[in-house]
Amino acid sequence: MKKYFRILCLLTAVISCGDESENAYTEYKNIEEIKTESIELTNSEDGKFYNPKFSSSGNRIVFTTDTYSGLWYYDLNTKVVNQLNLSIG
Repeated sequence: MKKYFRILCLLTAVISCGDESENAYTEYKNIEEIKTESIELTNSEDGKFYNPKFSSSGNRIVFTTDTYSGLWYYDLNTKVVNQLNLSIG
């Protein structure tokens, strides 16, 4: 009796794991493709800039210099870099 029970459990496991309706496509069909774009915010003549962060609205990228003096932002709509202040931070 124990032998038949073990065989029944094994067959149940094999049948439940062998669902051919699922494959790699069905597992990943809900993943969206994300477009990325590399943009040059500054040039090397302007110096080095660090710590980029998106603004809360998502329309600007804020960053500072390598000496943490001044705060700058890049407006994603106008594609222009502007200086906010010269404070040391």
